[in-house]
Amino acid sequence: MNSLQLLLSPRSKKPLDNHLPDLRSRRLLSCVLPLLLCTLPVAAVEAQYTCVTNNGTLTIEQYSGPGGTVIVPAIITGLPVDAIGDQAFAFTTSITNITIPDSVQSLGSGAFLDCASLTSVQVGAGLKNIGNQAFMNCSVLTNIAIPSGVTNIGQEAFYGCTALPAISIPSTVTNIGPGAFSWCVTLTSMTIPANVASLGQFVFDSCGNLTAITVDPLNPSYSSQAGVLFDKAQTTLLQCPGAKTGTYAVPNGVTTIAPSAFRNCNGVTSISIPNSVTNIGNSAFDSCASLTSISVNQLNSRYSSLAGALFDKSQSTLIQCPAGLAGTYVVPATVTNIVATAFVGCAGLTAINASTNSSSYSSSGGVLFDKAKSTVIQYPAGASGSYTIPSTVTHLGSYAFAFSPLLTGITIPATVQSVGLAAFAGCTGLTNLSIPDSVVSIGDEAFEACESLSQLSFGKGLTNIGLYAFFECTSLTNIVLPDGLTTLGDRAFESCSSVQTVTLGKNLSSIGSFTFGFCGNLTNVFAKGNAPSVGSATFPSGATVYRLYGTKGWSSTLSGVPTALWNPLIQTAALRPSLATNGFAFSYSGPTNLAVIVEFSSDLSKSKWTPVQTNILSGGAASFKALRLTNAPVGFYRIRCP
Repeated sequence: MNSLQLLLSPRSKKPLDNHLPDLRSRRLLSCVLPLLLCTLPVAAVEAQYTCVTNNGTLTIEQYSGPGGTVIVPAIITGLPVDAIGDQAFAFTTSITNITIPDSVQSLGSGAFLDCASLTSVQVGAGLKNIGNQAFMNCSVLTNIAIPSGVTNIGQEAFYGCTALPAISIPSTVTNIGPGAFSWCVTLTSMTIPANVASLGQFVFDSCGNLTAITVDPLNPSYSSQAGVLFDKAQTTLLQCPGAKTGTYAVPNGVTTIAPSAFRNCNGVTSISIPNSVTNIGNSAFDSCASLTSISVNQLNSRYSSLAGALFDKSQSTLIQCPAGLAGTYVVPATVTNIVATAFVGCAGLTAINASTNSSSYSSSGGVLFDKAKSTVIQYPAGASGSYTIPSTVTHLGSYAFAFSPLLTGITIPATVQSVGLAAFAGCTGLTNLSIPDSVVSIGDEAFEACESLSQLSFGKGLTNIGLYAFFECTSLTNIVLPDGLTTLGDRAFESCSSVQTVTLGKNLSSIGSFTFGFCGNLTNVFAKGNAPSVGSATFPSGATVYRLYGTKGWSSTLSGVPTALWNPLIQTAALRPSLATNGFAFSYSGPTNLAVIVEFSSDLSKSKWTPVQTNILSGGAASFKALRLTNAPVGFYRIRCP
C-alpha cells in the first residue's frame, strides 16, 4: 500500500507543499504539413531527425516531424544518410507519403512498422536491404516499387499490408524472409525471379486473393506448377496460393507438404494426397473454410483418411479435421492422440464428441475432454454464448477454445492451474475475463487477438504470463498485474492500442522485449516493487514508469522511458478550512488515471481508516470536501493508492 497522510484538526492551517513533475505529452500536426515543408529552412527539416554517425555516414534513428508528405534528406549536417534505423518511423500514424533518397542503402527492422496512414513510398535507387518487419501492418499502403539492387527482403517485411494490390520483386533479390508477404490479402499474383536462393516459411501465407505464384524457369532452387510453389525437384509443396478453388490433387512424387501450405485457402473444397507423401507439416490444412474432405491414397505408408479427416496410418492420431465440416464430429474410438491444431478454423462445428468406447477421450455438452475430464481438449468453434468449465478441469489445452468467435463469456473454476498455448486466441466475442487464484501460468498466445476483451482481472496465484499472451487485445484500457507475478514474456501485451494504465505487481522481476510495445495510448505504468529486468523497447516512447518511494534498483529511465515517484500529492494552495461549517476541502494530484482513495480516521492509535471517496484522476487531479467532521474532537484524512 502506498499512502500519504494529511493530519488535520478543524484548526489546521498548512499541510506539506508537494508538486508532481509535469508529464510529457506529444501532439502530432498533419493538417498543414505540405505547406510547412515547402517553407521550412534546411536546419529546421534536419532537426526533425535524430541520427548517429558511422564512418562518415548517418543512420536515422528517430523521426519527430509533423508527418504528411515526408521527403527524407540525403544529407544531414553535411553527412550522407545511408540507412534508416530500426523503428525510426514506426507507429507514426501521421505520415501519408514518404520519399527515400538514393543515398539510403538499408531500411532497419520495423523502420515503418504500423505507419497506419502511409499510402505511398518512393524508394531510392541505392537501396540494398529491406529489414525485418520494415513495412509490417502498413494497412493502407498501395504503392511501392522495390528498386533493382535490393538483395534482401526481410522477415515479415510487408506482413499485413492489406491494401497492396501488386508488387514486383527485382531480379537482384536473393533472399526473401519468412512471412515476408503474409496477409497481403489484395495481392493477386507473384513472380519469383531466377536469383532467389532462399525463401522462408509462410512467405505468402493467407494471401486470400493470390491466384498464382510463378517461378522463373531459370531459378535453381524453386519451381511452380499450376500456380503452386514447389522446390526445384517438386518433391516439396511449399505454398498453395490463397485464391485456389475447387479440388486439388497433390502431384505424385511430392514427399513433403510444408507447414501451413494450404492455410486459409478458403476456396479449396477437397484435397487428395498421393502415396508418395511421407511428411506433412504443422497446420498444413488449417482454416480452409470450404474444405470438406482430405483423402489419402490407400497405399500411403504414413497417412490415412476417414470420413474426410486426416489421420496417421493407424488412425491413432487425428491430424486435421477439415474446416468445412459442420454440425457434430465424433472422434473415432481408435484415436489416442489429437494434434493441437486439428480443429482450428472448424467454425461450422457445434459439437465435438468422443466415441462412447474411447479409452482416451470423453465429452460433455459437445465439448471434448481427456478421459478424466481434467483437461479441455476442444471446444467447438461454432458454439455460441457463454460456457462454464467443469470443476474437474485443471488444465486448458493448447488451442482448446481458439477461434471461437461466438463465445461471449467464459467461467474458469478455481481448479484450473494452467492455460495452454493459444487456448483462447482469436475469441473475438469474449468481453470479460476473470482468472482465478488457482491459475499459476498463462501460456504463449493464450488470449491473442481477443479484440473485444475489455475487462480483465488476474488471480493471486499467477506467476508467469507467456509470449504474445494478450497481443492485440485492442479493447483493454487498464491492466493490473498481481503481486505474485514474477515473469512477463516478450510482447505479452503488444499492440493493446487502448491501454492507458498498467500496474506492475510488487514481485515482478522480469519483463520481456516489446511487452507493451505499440500501446500508443499507454502513458502511465505504476510499479509496486523493485526495478525489474527488462528487454528492449518494453514500453512505448510516451510512457512514464512511476516507482514507489523506498523500492530499489531504479534509475532515471527503464527500457528507454523516464521514471518518476508514484506518490499522489495533496496541494497546499487548495486547502480551504472553514470554521463556520467546521469542515474543510483539499485537492490532490497525481499521474493521469491513477486510482486514489481518501480515507478518514478519528483515532490514529487504532489504525482504523474508513474510505470516504475513491477517484480516478482522469485529468491528473481531483478534490475532496468535508462539510463537517464527526463528533470526534480530532479528524484525520489521508490519500492512498490501492
